[in-house]
Amino acid sequence: MLVSLLALSASLTGLFLGFRTIVTAGGLCPADGGGTPVATCPVGAPTLLLVSVIAGLVGFAGYRVTSPRLPGPHLIALVWPAAFLPQAWTVLSGAIHQPGYGGWGGLGFGLLLLVLGSFPLIDLWRRDTLRAVFYADAVAAPRRVRGYPRGYTLATAMKSIDDMGRDDGLSEADMAEMRARVMDSPLGTQGRPPEADPNANAGKRALTVAQGIIVVAGIAVGWAAASTLMSR
Repeated sequence: MLVSLLALSASLTGLFLGFRTIVTAGGLCPADGGGTPVATCPVGAPTLLLVSVIAGLVGFAGYRVTSPRLPGPHLIALVWPAAFLPQAWTVLSGAIHQPGYGGWGGLGFGLLLLVLGSFPLIDLWRRDTLRAVFYADAVAAPRRVRGYPRGYTLATAMKSIDDMGRDDGLSEADMAEMRARVMDSPLGTQGRPPEADPNANAGKRALTVAQGIIVVAGIAVGWAAASTLMSR
């Protein structure tokens, strides 16, 4: 999980720095010949963007799978804003401070990126959402009962009985009998939600601190990688 977070943090940093370099060059990477270029785009900028995207996808997938199993921050909800908001700031800054860069089109594109990046943050003002993102409990993996489709749980079966009672007009006695049969089946005996482990969240504070350190380390790694690639 921490390795995935390191790759994700480093890739987002590299994405920002590579994109900023291209915007600073006027939105293009002009090659030699065919006239005098107005700006010099570091050769490593396109490579940095490509590596950042690939590493980011791998880190995102790994962190998405592993983080809910552990207590502490579940930062997956912040990946989208972290990918779009820095690029919005870069484009808006270029449109405002660089004459001739994009004009109104550049300004509109920057505002679009700003809206896209800000949309997932609307729900963060709620206390329960903040806790779920920055200081969440571990989520137990659902149990799969042999002989039933993946994702079909005891709660799913009970909801199906309620829907049948409403749609087909079953009596309460018939519904109670069906519920009893489900509870006596393997789904009822093996598919109940796992009991909370009192020790599952013992390391929540340590993992919270560790993820904070990893994010900072990832930013440093991304910055160092960007400096190395674009200095060639």
